[in-house]
Amino acid sequence: TTVEAVSALNGLADPSMLYVGTVLQLPGAPDAGSAIPAFTVAPNVPEALVAQMYDRSAVRQLIATEAVREGVPVPLALALSWHESGWQQDVVSSAGAVGVMQLMPETAQWIGEVMLGEAVAPDDLAWNVRAGVVLLGYYLDRYDGDHDLALAAYYQGQAATDESRIFDETRPYLASIRAFERAFGG
Repeated sequence: TTVEAVSALNGLADPSMLYVGTVLQLPGAPDAGSAIPAFTVAPNVPEALVAQMYDRSAVRQLIATEAVREGVPVPLALALSWHESGWQQDVVSSAGAVGVMQLMPETAQWIGEVMLGEAVAPDDLAWNVRAGVVLLGYYLDRYDGDHDLALAAYYQGQAATDESRIFDETRPYLASIRAFERAFGG
């Protein structure tokens, strides 16, 4: 792991300042056969955007670690979270969606109760990423690996996706994420 990944996972403002008795969470080690792929960006991505991505490498590493842990394609998890927040935890949408994965508090609560068996704090970086990736993995399983349907459910809701599939107004959202997914090697 890296100092940045440990810092991001634990919400450390200054990773060089730890106190005796501090308990740190460490990113889970991937299985031998599921190593986190090296981060690459397609050559057509603007330099300024690539620089922002590298500046947020600790968050990127946390997303990749959770994606590997949950069996979610890393480029897809990176693309979704980049589209949602630009890998920034302090982003809150006008609808009230919070953090890197833009989770509604009610959704985070449901994920915690139903999928993780413990409370999820969507304003905590590590919990936000974990819950968002778990939800994405759930949708991928539900829709037999269909990325578009999984992303549609993430965006417009599971019930709407089950009933109507993909809304026309959801298509630009899908196109944006799929473009980022290709840029990240997916």
